[in-house]
Amino acid sequence: MNEIKKVSTKNHLEQKERLLDTARELFATMGYEATTTRKIKEASHTSEGLLYYYFPGGKKELFDAVVLDKSWDREAVIEAFQFQPVATLAQLKAEIMRFFKAVWENLIQHDNYQIFMITVHEQAVINDGQDEWITRLNHLIVGRLNKYLRDNNDFLQNKLSDLVLMSKTLVANLQALIFSDLVIKGNRQISSHQFEALEQQVNFILQHDI
Repeated sequence: MNEIKKVSTKNHLEQKERLLDTARELFATMGYEATTTRKIKEASHTSEGLLYYYFPGGKKELFDAVVLDKSWDREAVIEAFQFQPVATLAQLKAEIMRFFKAVWENLIQHDNYQIFMITVHEQAVINDGQDEWITRLNHLIVGRLNKYLRDNNDFLQNKLSDLVLMSKTLVANLQALIFSDLVIKGNRQISSHQFEALEQQVNFILQHDI
């Protein structure tokens, strides 16, 4: 009897996950308005009754669940990143670029990319706080970078009070690349030219007082 209950629970979780995956795909490719519960039901091969069983509020409740789905996992990847010890300014720059690349690669993961694009393009139906994960992620990135700069301030010869601004300026350059290439152009791979341009910006910021 216990085994039957376990299988049933597993099936329920799989069905709910399938609805979330399908809805996310449709919201990302077709947009919120064009995505109907009927299309979600047909694409996920589930009944409309099952959709409303898991999401009584229908499409809007499902949309809300999609936006918030696994948001903490995206932050966990940034938390888990391990900066390496450095002995020179050049090595410090290389570590920052490695960190930025990890941030980019986290964002372009299929599920993360779709949720990010939904959050950007569907502001009309985003509730207050639903895009908070982007703000939290940004603060986390700046915070981790600021701590790393503080730990290696000897190479920067900078006042500690300037490091917060330096961290924000560095991350702002990454954000500009994300919105220019990922959002506007839809480029999910950083070209060598783009990476070199970002590296030059990082190099300039690290060697000049902000």
